[in-house]
Amino acid sequence: MHSYREKRVLILYNEPLPHATESEMGVIQEVEAVRWAMESLGIDHQVKAVQGIEDVLDALEEPPGIVFNVVESLGGDPISYCLVPKVCESMGWPVTGSCTSALLKTTHKPLCKAILRAHGIPTPNWQLVGNGDRLKGFKANGAIILKPASYHGSEGIDAERNLITAPYLEERVIQLARELDKRFKFGIMAEEFVGDREINVTVLERDGLIQVLELAEIDFSALPEGYPRVLDYKAKWVENSSVYQLTPRMIPAPLDHHVSEEIRRIALRCFEIFGCNDYMRVDFRLKGERAYVIDVNTNPDVSLSGGLAATLFASEISYESFIAQIIENARKRDQLNPERT
Repeated sequence: MHSYREKRVLILYNEPLPHATESEMGVIQEVEAVRWAMESLGIDHQVKAVQGIEDVLDALEEPPGIVFNVVESLGGDPISYCLVPKVCESMGWPVTGSCTSALLKTTHKPLCKAILRAHGIPTPNWQLVGNGDRLKGFKANGAIILKPASYHGSEGIDAERNLITAPYLEERVIQLARELDKRFKFGIMAEEFVGDREINVTVLERDGLIQVLELAEIDFSALPEGYPRVLDYKAKWVENSSVYQLTPRMIPAPLDHHVSEEIRRIALRCFEIFGCNDYMRVDFRLKGERAYVIDVNTNPDVSLSGGLAATLFASEISYESFIAQIIENARKRDQLNPERT
């Protein structure tokens, strides 16, 4: 068996395309953070940018080390990046983060929600729409929010435009779905908009245990009266926007103990259901005391300004130790791989 403790770590990321959005440019901050941590830890590493699977193969031509996977898109395609872990493993490189299967099952939101519901996890009602599809038997109690079906990071979500309140007109839903369908691949999802609180939960695989970090809540209290209580694209990415400034995180989230415990239980169950590795984030909407999963992100943003880093700090875990743990997890998985012995 090879010893990978002496092998170089390859930080692999997708090179943003020309005219990339703020969220697409965010990968650069992730790479800078990971590289800084590795330099602090004295880990031998290199950085390579890719734009397609062919670039990934070229990057893996050297003798195997470990890939720290920060690829979030390939050529603007929100699905093909899911293949990166499988390609790395096929070329003999251990890889950090979740496997291809977990990425595929969580990237496509309707599939993710169907899996959640099959396992008894509460998630709002939904329907895949686009190209003028009618709302067939769709039940939404109060409001509908439209989302691109295969994009994370609140891509394509505008709180004032995408949220259609009751009594809604089906024609408004259809018209907006058509418009979004022209910009985003793989369909548009109409989802029941529930609750008025949003909770973000980071799950971390650490020292052989799966643990939930401090819960975070988006504080909507400073938003103008009547403004939708939802973390849309501007609130998440556009730093000079008023909505970004008015929606800080609260860590720990001010929740009753039994509510927070139920949220923690569901987050751990999601890690298990989807077969995640290393780290993940689960986003919830809270309606009264009932928590609904609205998104599962298997390889979330690891930049120093992101929500994962904030929960690490609040949980008294240094960023450097987090990066070291992720690399160690990948090494251990490789050692347990019978094909490598």
